[in-house]
Amino acid sequence: MSRRLLFLEPSKVGTQHITLIEAYLQAAQKVAAGRVELFSCASLWNNLSTGLRGRVAHHAVPVIDPDRRLFLAKVPLEFLVTVWTIFSKRREDVLLVTCLFSPSLYLLEMLCRVWKPANVHVVLHSELEALADRSISPGITGYGYWCRKWWSIRTRNSSLGLVVIADQLRDRLLALGHDRLAPEKLSALSLPASLPEEVYPGAATRARPKVCFVGQRTRFKGYEEFCRLAARLPGFEWVAIGGGSFENLSTGEQRRLASPEDFPAALTDCDVAVFPYTRGYDLSMSAAVLDAIAAGLFVIATSRATFQALSEELGPDMLTCVESSDEIGDALTDWSSRPVLPREERRRRIARSSLGETRLAEQLRRLLGGQPRVQAAQGMLH
Repeated sequence: MSRRLLFLEPSKVGTQHITLIEAYLQAAQKVAAGRVELFSCASLWNNLSTGLRGRVAHHAVPVIDPDRRLFLAKVPLEFLVTVWTIFSKRREDVLLVTCLFSPSLYLLEMLCRVWKPANVHVVLHSELEALADRSISPGITGYGYWCRKWWSIRTRNSSLGLVVIADQLRDRLLALGHDRLAPEKLSALSLPASLPEEVYPGAATRARPKVCFVGQRTRFKGYEEFCRLAARLPGFEWVAIGGGSFENLSTGEQRRLASPEDFPAALTDCDVAVFPYTRGYDLSMSAAVLDAIAAGLFVIATSRATFQALSEELGPDMLTCVESSDEIGDALTDWSSRPVLPREERRRRIARSSLGETRLAEQLRRLLGGQPRVQAAQGMLH
């Protein structure tokens, strides 16, 4: 019987992580057509593209919205759903848990010390930043606290496979955890930045360039600085997209992003995306940055490690890094004075980079075949 590729999303609802899940399922169809199944809540399933839903088998599982912050209910439910899914799969099937709250990851790691399931992999996200910065979510209900607890019990002979969403993150995590991570237990599944033409048809032409902030509007992501830039540079139009809403800071317009098509439509209608992040993104990748790249936007970001690596790979005329948010205004002025990089050139660079669709398909094929890439870590993380 053919090996199946199973995806479990026990943590997210609605449109949360929808870009990653859609991309992974699309790539999975190329390497395991007819053998791909998704375990998720109904609201997330309904937000996937219609064509994809027609090609993937779905199993509904209960999920508590993480935004409700019901820690004492969410952790045991998420853990039990994960264990049930592992227990119910065939041994040869490959299970990819696309997100797991760090207390649930800790419990799963503890369980795997006794019960050693085969071919189970957990995708790691921004919780990894807590390994390098102990000030992140230090309270007992915080993801940072439990990520560090999980890391403290992780051993090289753990049966639990781990996945990060970029090659560069794999190298850094191996360097950080050389005593806790066997290279064959750490894989990369690179989230692509090359979405279909019908999703991102290209930015509009306008007299006043439109600059966007993408994602949750938090202090650490620099939203306050974005608002200050909007007030200081009225020659641009400033909008915030994310968290299910759209706000135009220049005109006062506000609206909900109600349908799956609303987010890419709002993003496409911009020219530049600004990411004035003040911390993190040394051990994680911003899906919002990849969305902006896929939409054909020019990206300006503060010099976090993952952004610098993307700039080196794609070129500073697609993504440029600045040392601080104080330099974003100058970077915008410089961008507006230069010719726009042709869309075909953008697509060509993405296709040959680690962000291309073929890269993810190759990585999934390797994971499905049980032969993860082995590469020695270079240097140490500082």
